[in-house]
Amino acid sequence: MAELGDTHCWMEMDSAAAPYAHRATSTFYYGGAVRYRSLLTTFFASLLLLVGSPITAQALPDSGSGSGSGSVPGSPCHPGTPPWAPSTDTWFDPNRHYLGPQPLPQTPPVSPLLAGYQRLGNLSEDQFVAKYVKADGSWNYPLDDGFVIVENRTAAHPDVLLPGMRVDRFGSTNGKFLSPVGTPFSARAIPPSNLITGTQSGEMTTQANYHVYCVLAPFRVEAGPAQPWFEQPGLGLQYVLDTSFQPFPEGEDGAHASVQWMIDHNLLVEEIPN
Repeated sequence: MAELGDTHCWMEMDSAAAPYAHRATSTFYYGGAVRYRSLLTTFFASLLLLVGSPITAQALPDSGSGSGSGSVPGSPCHPGTPPWAPSTDTWFDPNRHYLGPQPLPQTPPVSPLLAGYQRLGNLSEDQFVAKYVKADGSWNYPLDDGFVIVENRTAAHPDVLLPGMRVDRFGSTNGKFLSPVGTPFSARAIPPSNLITGTQSGEMTTQANYHVYCVLAPFRVEAGPAQPWFEQPGLGLQYVLDTSFQPFPEGEDGAHASVQWMIDHNLLVEEIPN
């Protein structure tokens, strides 16, 4: 799920007078105040049915096109810069760009993550907008950093990502949400705007602003299943960065956790997606 300022959302009201509310794309989704008494005990079984096998952050060989710079000495990571993709110019609804592109991305690395994805779930377009778009044109995200709530408590728990693990996200480096690489888009329960390529200000991005990162050094995260939201089944494992877990040089402000901070401090490095 995503928080304010983390999602590359193209949001606009229906009238031309209302501007887009632009944010940087998130790979994750929030948990709201929905109670799932038995969800923790059935989470892994549900996820197994959804994707066929459990998904965890994993080490994968580097491949693909783009600019690679070889391996990091003493590390299983292979830094690389994925290529830009043509910006989205056809829309599901030309008056509501935030509902994403039409057609959906048709090529890897994003297309395999869209198997079974239904943009609006079982809602009509107007029902979806009424439920998930606020009066100011921004997305109505759930609370609690996107984690499922069980018995009035978040299902999140501290975890450690280890060197060589691969994680990914739909969005810029300004965000703090990551997923195990290959998590289905529907399991992330994020809005359809996260499938837009390019920014509202005209900057180029990778396909759907999708990025894969390799862990260079161990660091702690909050981990847990994502709450179903945006008419998606959710329950995919998500990681939320928390810089309170990380050491900071003296005098550095660590209030804002972000992928960019992790890159700058040699904890993550970008790779070219498979």
